[in-house]
Amino acid sequence: MVFYVYPSIPDMTSSVHRLHLLFFLFLLLFCGSARAQNDKGNIIHLNSGPVHTDANAARWMDSVGKVTSKQPLQVLIQFYNIPSEQERMSLKMNGVVLEDYVQDNAFVCIIKLPLNTSLINTANLHSIVPVSGEWKGASYLWKRLAELKTSQTEIVVSFYEDVDITACKKIIDLNGGQILPGKLNDYGAYTITINANKIKGLAEWYGVKYISPVSQDVLLDYRSKGMEGANIAGLPAAVGGYGLLGDSITIGVGDNVSGIYHADLYDRIINYNPAPDTHHGVHINGIVGGAGIIDPAA
Repeated sequence: MVFYVYPSIPDMTSSVHRLHLLFFLFLLLFCGSARAQNDKGNIIHLNSGPVHTDANAARWMDSVGKVTSKQPLQVLIQFYNIPSEQERMSLKMNGVVLEDYVQDNAFVCIIKLPLNTSLINTANLHSIVPVSGEWKGASYLWKRLAELKTSQTEIVVSFYEDVDITACKKIIDLNGGQILPGKLNDYGAYTITINANKIKGLAEWYGVKYISPVSQDVLLDYRSKGMEGANIAGLPAAVGGYGLLGDSITIGVGDNVSGIYHADLYDRIINYNPAPDTHHGVHINGIVGGAGIIDPAA
């Protein structure tokens, strides 16, 4: 008996199904990637932690348009795309003032009420989130205030420049605070004494930008003058220096803080961010314009 063995013929139906499955998997991966890209608009990263958002801007605007109060609101507005200068001006003209850029296409904004929402184009607005007072201070500040309870303490409160200074002083007074004289006043920031349990209420006010504890001036690195050689820059050329005094020179430094409490910097900075001290900002400002360890000629 003879047996014939024929070569197997691929199952065409099975092959088609396999191709369909591969194509379906590809679509899933592609859509998942696209969704991941879009999900970047669903979170705002703040120093205090992430804030999760949803596309509520149109609904929020509709509801706030019915509010009759004239008290402005401070909110985070997250955009699909960074707004153009023309878009920012249009928002400002209609009562939505963009203040500080945070990140993730989000800005701290002051909304002036009542708001005519029919004049505001919400196409580029993704989400709107009311700003919490606790976001306006570092965690160590709130921890310290919890320990103080009802004791008096000193803090530095900075306000947005668009806010009327009379209103700023009034809100401090209403919360039982007292303004202390200081050089920060010219820059929209005030050192105040206030009961510790009143500070969270003050932080909720729409005009408050940031709150930080008062720091005491401490001399840093005052023994390392000879090691740094910083004084060489200001010494006369006859004794091996460079004769550089920095007269009439103004330098802009973009960093996270200005170092106004450092012995080499406090009397050299003319405009600054009154945020809490950080090593990097102080370091960079010291490189650019430090006084050479309490030597004003350096």
